[in-house]
Amino acid sequence: YPGLSAQIKLAQTNSDAIGSKEPLGRVSLRYAKAVNDRFAFKLNFSALSGNDWKANDYTTDRNDASRLPGHHNFDGLNTYGDESEIPIPIPLLAPLLANNLEDVVGIPAAQLQPFFQTLDPIAIRRTGIKEEDLLDNRKAQSLKGDVSLHYRVNDNVEASYNFRMGRGSSVYQGSERYALRDFQQNFQKLELKGNNFFVRAYTSHTDDGDSYNLTALGAFANEAFSPTASSWALNYAGAYAGYLAVLDDNGAPINAGAIEQAHERARLTADAGTPGSTTDQFKRTVASVREGLFQKGGAGFIDNSKLNHAEFQYDISDALDHIIDIQVGGNFRRYDLFTDGTIFNEDPEGTGTNERIKIDEWGGYLQASKKLMSEERLKLTGSVRYDKNENFDGQFSPRISAVYSAGTKRNHNIRASYQTGFRNPTTQAQFIYFPTTNILLGSTPSNAERYGIHNGGSYTEASYNAFRAAGGFLNDDGSIAVGDESLLETIDLDYIQPEQLSSFELGYKGVLNNKLMLDIHGYFNIYNNFISQFNVISKDPTEHRGNPLPAGTVFRPYVNATEQITSTGAALGLTYKLYKDWELMGNVSWATVDSDDETFETGFNTPELRYTVGINNRKIWKNMGLGVTYRWQDEMLWESSFANGIVPAYGVLDAMASFKLTELRSTIKVGVNNILNKEYRTNIGNPFIGQMIFMSITYDEFAR
Repeated sequence: YPGLSAQIKLAQTNSDAIGSKEPLGRVSLRYAKAVNDRFAFKLNFSALSGNDWKANDYTTDRNDASRLPGHHNFDGLNTYGDESEIPIPIPLLAPLLANNLEDVVGIPAAQLQPFFQTLDPIAIRRTGIKEEDLLDNRKAQSLKGDVSLHYRVNDNVEASYNFRMGRGSSVYQGSERYALRDFQQNFQKLELKGNNFFVRAYTSHTDDGDSYNLTALGAFANEAFSPTASSWALNYAGAYAGYLAVLDDNGAPINAGAIEQAHERARLTADAGTPGSTTDQFKRTVASVREGLFQKGGAGFIDNSKLNHAEFQYDISDALDHIIDIQVGGNFRRYDLFTDGTIFNEDPEGTGTNERIKIDEWGGYLQASKKLMSEERLKLTGSVRYDKNENFDGQFSPRISAVYSAGTKRNHNIRASYQTGFRNPTTQAQFIYFPTTNILLGSTPSNAERYGIHNGGSYTEASYNAFRAAGGFLNDDGSIAVGDESLLETIDLDYIQPEQLSSFELGYKGVLNNKLMLDIHGYFNIYNNFISQFNVISKDPTEHRGNPLPAGTVFRPYVNATEQITSTGAALGLTYKLYKDWELMGNVSWATVDSDDETFETGFNTPELRYTVGINNRKIWKNMGLGVTYRWQDEMLWESSFANGIVPAYGVLDAMASFKLTELRSTIKVGVNNILNKEYRTNIGNPFIGQMIFMSITYDEFAR
C-alpha cells in the first residue's frame, strides 16, 4: 500500500550480569508510492543501537560440568585461550627438568631424574582470558535499507528490481563466538512475474568488516604473552615437578592433595609473565592480535563470499483447462566462496595463492494437484524434485499431501502428508578448515583426504581420553611413547554425504462454536545419513600449508550417522474468544529425538516440552489494548562444537499495552519483556538475558 509509516522505539535493558541499566533505540521508516499506472517504488530503512547482553559465565566448563575453576584442565565457557589440552609427558622430560631444577630446588639432577620418571604425564590447559577483557565493546548495532522498483509491462506481467543492504555489529555464536564488527551483506533481485509464471534471479554478497574470533583472540593473546611450547608449558612442568620433588625429598606423601597443590603453584609460576587485563601492555597485545588475520597469528577473518541464484516456475493449468493443476519449475545456484584462507580451505597445499571455491547445484520439479469429491472438498497434491550438487549424487524427493475441508463453511480442515527431502552438506561442511578448540573440517574428499582421518585413520575421542587418563602418550609420528595401546579404538569414517528425510504428518485446523480456533498436528521423521559433528583423533602425522600436524591432533569433521535417527513431535495451538473483546491464546509443543547410537551428537537442541499462554484485548477501553503472555520451555541438552551442557528450564512473563491516537494516526506501545527479571539463556555459551522495558510510537499515514 502507498504512503508513509514510521516508528521510534526506546528501551532500557536490565541485567544482573551487566550490573547496570542500558539504553536501546530503534527507528524505522517506510514509504511507497505509485507514480502512475505503470511504475511504483518502495523504500525501507531501519537503524538500531544499543549494547548486547554480557556473556560472563566463568565458572562453567565447556564440556565437563564436574570441573570447577582452578582445575588444571578447566575450559571456561566464556573464557578463551584455554580450549586446547596441552599434554606434558613428565617422564620423557625428566632429563631436561632435572638439569633445569637442580639449582632451583637444591636437589642433585641425578636424584631428580629418577623421581621425575615416576610421575605420570599430565594434561593441562592455559589460563583463559575473560570475554569482557577481549571484546573491544558490546555494541549491538544494525543498519538496514532497501529499495524496490516495480513496472507493469502490461495488465498481466510485472517486472521488478529489489536492492537490500544490511550492516551491523554484535556478538554471534556458531561453531565459536565471534565479534561481528561492521559486518555487511547486500542483496539484489530481478523478477518478471505474470499470472501463471515467474522468472527471478538474485545475488547476495558478504563483507566481514573488522570481525574477529574470540577463541582465536584468547589463544593467540596467550601465545603473545608467553609461548606455550617454549615457555609457558615448560615453566608449568618445572614448577609442578619441582614442588613434588621437594615434598618427596622431605618425606611428605605424594597424594591427591599434594598433586592439586602442585598444579596451583605451577599455574601461578607459568602465569607470572601475563600482564593484568587493565594494563596498557595487555590492551596493546589484545588489540594487535585482534587486528591480525586468523591462521596468520591473528583473530580477524575475511569473508568476501557470494551466492548467485536463478529460478523459474510455470503453471500450465490453464492449458489443461484445470482438469488437473500442474506447475513445473527449476533453479540453478552457485556458491562463490572466498575467505583468503581464514575460514575455508582455499589453499591447503600452502602455495601462497587462495583460489575462490565455487560450488554449483541445480534442480527441477513438477507438482500436480486435483480437487475431488462433491463441492471439491478434497484436494490431493503430489510433487517430485530432482536436485544435483556437483560434489554429491543427485537426490529425488517425492511428496504427497491431502487436505479435506468439512463443515458447511469449510471451517474444519484435516490434512495428511508424506514427504521426502534431503539436506546437502553446507558449504562449511564441505570446505571449512578452522583450527580453534579443535580443527573443524569439511568432509568432502577434495578437502579432507589429505589429512588422513577418514577410512580408519583416526581414533575415537573416548578411547583416546581413556588412553591419556591411563598415562598414555603418542609421539608426533603416531607411535606409542608410553601407555597401553589396547585402549585405543579405531573409528572408520566415510566422507560426508547428503542427509535424507522421510516425514509423516497428520493435522487438523478449524473453528468450533465460532469461538475456538484450533490447530493440532503430529509428525514422525526418519533421518538417514543424519549430518552432525564429533571429535576424532588423528592416527598419523600430516600437514596443512606446509605446517606439521602431529598424530594426536583433534579434528572435528562433519559426519553422517551410521544408524537411523528418528524424531517425533506434536503441537497444539488455540485461540478462544472470551467475554467481549478478550481473547485467550495458547500453544504447546512436544518434540523428542531418538538414536540407536547414544554416542552420536544429534545437535537436536530442542526442549522436549514448551508452551505459551496469553490473554489480550485490543479494545479494553476506547483506543487502549492490553496483552499479557507467559512462555515456558523445559530443560534441554545443548550440543555443539562450541560447548555441550544442559540449558535449564525457564519461564518468561511479558506484557504490553497500546494506545491509539486516532487524530494523529499513531499508536503508542509500552511494555516489559521478562517482567519478573529472572535471567535465562537459550543455549550454552550465550549470555543470560535480562529484562527490557520499552516504549514505541508508530505513525501510519492510513491508520484509523
